[in-house]
Amino acid sequence: MKYRLNIRRYYFIRIISLSILLFLLFSCQKSNRKIENVFKIGISDELNTFDYTANTLVNIKNVHKLVFEPLYGVHPLDSQGEVYPLIAKSLPKLSEDKFTETYEIRRNIFYHDNSAFDGKKREVKVDDFILTLKRMADPNNNNQFWSNIKDKIVGIKEWREKQKRKKKTDFRDEISGVQKINDYKFSIKKTSKTYLYKLLSEVAYSPTPEEVFLKHEKNMGEIAVGTGPFILKDNRNQLKKIFIKNDFYWAKNQKLILKNVNGIEDLNLDGDFPFVDKIEITFFKEERTEMLNFEKGNIDISAGSSESLSYSNLNHIELNNEYKKKKVQVIQNPIYQTCYIGINLDRPLMRNKKLRMAFNYGHDNERAIRISRGIEALPSKSLIPPELQDDKGTYEFDFAKYDFEKAKRLLAEAGYPKGKGLPEFIMNVPSYKFTRDPAEFFRIDMEKLGIRIKTNVMPFREVMKLTKDNDYDLSFVGRAHFSLYYWLKNFKETQIPAATNPSHFRNSKFDQIMSSYERLETKEEKKAAMKKAFEIFGNEVPIIPIYHSTGYTLLQRHVTNYAKGNFKFIRFKKNR
Repeated sequence: MKYRLNIRRYYFIRIISLSILLFLLFSCQKSNRKIENVFKIGISDELNTFDYTANTLVNIKNVHKLVFEPLYGVHPLDSQGEVYPLIAKSLPKLSEDKFTETYEIRRNIFYHDNSAFDGKKREVKVDDFILTLKRMADPNNNNQFWSNIKDKIVGIKEWREKQKRKKKTDFRDEISGVQKINDYKFSIKKTSKTYLYKLLSEVAYSPTPEEVFLKHEKNMGEIAVGTGPFILKDNRNQLKKIFIKNDFYWAKNQKLILKNVNGIEDLNLDGDFPFVDKIEITFFKEERTEMLNFEKGNIDISAGSSESLSYSNLNHIELNNEYKKKKVQVIQNPIYQTCYIGINLDRPLMRNKKLRMAFNYGHDNERAIRISRGIEALPSKSLIPPELQDDKGTYEFDFAKYDFEKAKRLLAEAGYPKGKGLPEFIMNVPSYKFTRDPAEFFRIDMEKLGIRIKTNVMPFREVMKLTKDNDYDLSFVGRAHFSLYYWLKNFKETQIPAATNPSHFRNSKFDQIMSSYERLETKEEKKAAMKKAFEIFGNEVPIIPIYHSTGYTLLQRHVTNYAKGNFKFIRFKKNR
């Protein structure tokens, strides 16, 4: 009996001891467990390429910025495009005549590892930036960035023409206006005094290591070898890309890099940069799918369109309040896009200014956009988007307001009372929902005036083709630019063949102002020039402004340091 009690006591003690040991082990593991520091992004777009010289999609540019770095970075919080030195050591030095900019790059900046480097660390050199410029000018590289530099760098158009005459582009040929001084310094001779360095802050002008280009020239779109804070880890899945923290990133102290830039106090830059260990990006085919994944907590950020929001029927204030209840952050994106109807001034009837004014006064745009677009758009009173407007309404059109009686009077004064005597006008419209619906409201409003309009709905590329062919009366278009100058530059007469001037607007005084703009030196001179150019443009009533596209970014409550589409500064709150 005593023996049995001892056996029971022995097993009881063993069980208790094992339980205590397991408890202590579990507690220890739990206390040492680290929350996974992974930032998960959802994008309703297709990552079409990692070749930064070929991509123009905004969402994909933001992905590229994780890996690639140009000479200068764009201020993470500034909507006007202020820049700071990134790979460049400082802003460029200007020659006395201001036609030459000399750049010096930082030393000891190394590319991510790649087999093309044969296991060696590869430092960034001046030759890499020059190669990127040549890739931009390569006649076989069909990219939209060529138009940005072709008229700005001495000798670059001649270099391109020379390559056209060869069977294969020879990147050893020199561009006459681009001179290498040493491995860390080069100069660019310009065709005007306009600063070039802001243009070179575009991620498309990141350096290209020759070894990688020679080895992967035919598949550069699948290769991501940069100097940035994140390294492409997994590129096998077309719908998901994984980036890991670059532990050897050259600019770990972001406060030091951004020290001369104003207005960065809203970002928490304390500690080693980057602030997350991994970034996972999932590409969704539909914006609604992206939004559902956000609401389930599968992704930390969603930049889908406003149509995809659960509360898309609410106004801006109600939307914010509804998501605040869910402890979700709602951020309205900067507005740079304008949709408008170009009036083809090459059509004899359309040269009647009172008819053009009747189009504008007869359209109840406020009502049309409220019903057709909701919170996804702001009714437009101008060609110029809100981010580029001033507080005085300097860049708003006087004719961009609804007054049906005035429209009727103008139509009669134009010689067409109640629309009598007018033919049916042809309006080409891209087949997107966000263009079809507003275009239909415009058609209905014109019908009330007695003006008949036939809408031809077609793919966007067809609209552009017909615009080039001058085969239309009205054309519904949308554009986005980040400066007042580039908005107005679209309407120079020289832009007509490129379909960026759908009104076929021509005005010699306007063209003269736009041509001389790049030679102006002071902000006051440039501001006065743009104001005058806008007045000339508006006086001709060449368009019917429709709306400015808005957009929202939703962030989970634990995310902070979001900087207008710039994912690389993201960090998580401590109490997540």
